[in-house]
Amino acid sequence: MKRYIFLLLILIGLTSCSRPFGKSKILSKQEFVSVLVDIHTFDAIVTDYTLNSYTVNLDSLSIYSSIMEKHHTTGESFRATMEWYSARPEKLSAVYDEVFGELTKREQELNDELKLFNSSNLKTLYSKKDFNLFRGDTARFPEPIIISTEGKGTYLVDIQLRMLSDDKSINPKIVASFIKDEKELNPKDKIIITESTIQKSNFSRDYQNHTELNDESYKFIKLVVPQTDNSDSVFFKNLQISSIRVSFVMPTAEKDSANVKSDGTISVR
Repeated sequence: MKRYIFLLLILIGLTSCSRPFGKSKILSKQEFVSVLVDIHTFDAIVTDYTLNSYTVNLDSLSIYSSIMEKHHTTGESFRATMEWYSARPEKLSAVYDEVFGELTKREQELNDELKLFNSSNLKTLYSKKDFNLFRGDTARFPEPIIISTEGKGTYLVDIQLRMLSDDKSINPKIVASFIKDEKELNPKDKIIITESTIQKSNFSRDYQNHTELNDESYKFIKLVVPQTDNSDSVFFKNLQISSIRVSFVMPTAEKDSANVKSDGTISVR
């Protein structure tokens, strides 16, 4: 809570000395709530870095450019909206009631996800911990990773990487999908697991996602890190991949069966 309040004071401080914004669009309440939720999530919640190190670059709102782009707005409109609400404390309080409610919901979802990632029923399907650096105009991004599935159940994707702010990738994302055949003969016949936007930053980030598979006809997972709108172009890249892990949460009955030896004894690990 202190983090949220401190960051709010910083944001208000950034707008208090600003010039009049004239015809800058004032965001609707819901748009404003959505932007604030992402701002608080971005580096204040998802990462464990302290606000002292986080706020070093907060001399402008340029650090939020990717969030503004996601919500189809601008830093100027955001500042104008913050200024408008700052002059109306009761309305700002109502906005933050919704922001805190959504953050609480996200926190619970994150806790539930962490329990999955720490489950004793976890089976690793793919793991790569080698440090990979893709830097310079001649660097090529890695080929897609194809992983066999284990049937119905919950699949988890955990990727740690850093894409620096000077990387010129357009719309970089982590894209994982369930597919029925390795060659993707029918590209439309797939189930999206995640399309996580890669945030450009000086900090390494952990991108996690879990998805339930209920159709055994999907035999593979296709993982592309990163997928960009200009992956075939010559441009400067600055991507550092630390680790990639894809796991499967084994149903309890399946795990118990896997631990039973051929002679009927139980294998304890």
